[in-house]
Amino acid sequence: MKIRAGDFPFNIHNYPDLTADTNVELLNFPNNSNIICNVLGDVSAPSGYMQSAARVNIRGLIFARG
Repeated sequence: MKIRAGDFPFNIHNYPDLTADTNVELLNFPNNSNIICNVLGDVSAPSGYMQSAARVNIRGLIFARG
């Protein structure tokens, strides 16, 4: 995947867990920008996963091992 100028990638180890009514937003970025979450795992768990509760709003991509 190619990262574009307006994209915002970040690496997360193991288990991102978003509670109900969470909004993940980019402010002051072009409308076609994305948040790219890369769920890596680490030495305690070589894979990870993304978990979210009800009404979570994310614009972008989530990659996870596991």
